[in-house]
Amino acid sequence: MIEHIVQEVFSKIAHRQLVKERVSNGNKKLDRLVVVAIFLGIGLFLASLYYLEKTIIDFTSVAIILLIPGLFLTSSLYDKLNDIDGMKAHWIVHYFLHSLTSGAVLVFLLVTSNYYFSSQSIEDKQVKIIEASSSIGPKGNENQRVPFVIFKFNGIEKRIDFKHQEMGKVMKAKTVKLKLRKGFLGYYLIDKYEI
Repeated sequence: MIEHIVQEVFSKIAHRQLVKERVSNGNKKLDRLVVVAIFLGIGLFLASLYYLEKTIIDFTSVAIILLIPGLFLTSSLYDKLNDIDGMKAHWIVHYFLHSLTSGAVLVFLLVTSNYYFSSQSIEDKQVKIIEASSSIGPKGNENQRVPFVIFKFNGIEKRIDFKHQEMGKVMKAKTVKLKLRKGFLGYYLIDKYEI
């Protein structure tokens, strides 16, 4: 009941603030294509998280690839998209739309090409741990904390999670052993790791 009321209020505020008057009837086929592109972008970005977890890459690079295309596409396609959906939406809505579609596709292509076309030779590295700590466990097992370490490799900070059973070992560790492969685009991939 409360969720329904909150959703209705948010919908009215978002509609009033972000979507102005009706412009035309819109193009239903292209409108559906835009909706499919949004869901595809969300799906590809979620899939990218799997590869990002295995890749040693700085957050800034990923953020730039995700967000920059939205700036160019918003300015060049603003009127065209308003004609497609038949509403005059705020530029922020368009920016997030383009970031979710084009930016997510670019991030997915970056991390998957780096992963699947990587070198097959394994390099063993032992790196110093900057920080060892723990976070709340998964839902239903919140009391089983998840230990993690943060280390720096090639100037990039990376976090690795371990199993709850390794808590004592992780907290005492000074280094982490990594088995790495060099990715196609130069970003290293973590094949295996241990304390």
